[in-house]
Amino acid sequence: MRTTLYQYEPEQLKALQLVELDMLKVIDRICRKYEIPYFLVWGSMLGAVRHKGFIPWDDDIDVGLLREDYERLRKVPAEEWGDKYVLVDPKDNNPLHRLAYPQVHKIGSVFETEYHWKHDKMKGNVSGERMPIWLDVFLYDHIASPKSGRKRWNFVFLLGKLYYYAKCRITPSRDDSLKNKMINCGKMAIYYMLNVFHKPELKICNLIERICQKDNGDYIAIFFTTSKNHMSPCKKDELFPLKEVEFEDMKTFIPKDYDRRMRDRYGNHYMEMPSMDKRINHPPYILNLGDGGSDVINQST
Repeated sequence: MRTTLYQYEPEQLKALQLVELDMLKVIDRICRKYEIPYFLVWGSMLGAVRHKGFIPWDDDIDVGLLREDYERLRKVPAEEWGDKYVLVDPKDNNPLHRLAYPQVHKIGSVFETEYHWKHDKMKGNVSGERMPIWLDVFLYDHIASPKSGRKRWNFVFLLGKLYYYAKCRITPSRDDSLKNKMINCGKMAIYYMLNVFHKPELKICNLIERICQKDNGDYIAIFFTTSKNHMSPCKKDELFPLKEVEFEDMKTFIPKDYDRRMRDRYGNHYMEMPSMDKRINHPPYILNLGDGGSDVINQST
């Protein structure tokens, strides 16, 4: 959530994209070495198909794996990630990880929204570190049918919210409106109610996994999306074998039936460039690329 909109300077966005690209190269190297199938999803897949790289204004990369393949990735020795990156799983209870799905973090970097900078206090983050630059890892789970998956999505979505509030103590800010103060006080109350229990975030995480792995049907879907319409339920043979494609100066993978995935998410005209008002990204309030430079405080529009 953002309370103020920001804009990237062109060179700043390009530098961030290069960091994200390097993260993808590390994932690609590891997955090829250990024969773990991974593929681009969402805007990253669209960028690969339409631009052979980043969508020009995009500022993140999303990858997908079957859950069973991700569990193999988790077992890869930590040293494979080097000294710049770390694979973070919700079950690790990393104090800089707010969400109920995995991410790759760049160590020593900062990518912080004004909302989080002002309001949230991460449980266990005693040193006051800020959220780093990350790459999202979305897991595909097996479902009996698209209909059964959509029903399960509602519960997973709610639990994902509770996971966040179990880890983040959202505090009101002095410059909040009365309405926002009341909302943030409510979120803080949820935090304290959940934390009556010992490590509630891990209990929620385990419950999410049990729900996501409830059956072993012929379909697969992503449960962690902002809308059940974006679950992308499909048969496994619509994803595999993966298609190798160009992405900037490297080769990566997208699903076999990428055209259907794109049409489901972006419509039949996904190859056409959108109007300027629909070219959305997520500029942070504080950005540090983790390369020894100082923090950049972005200005609001």
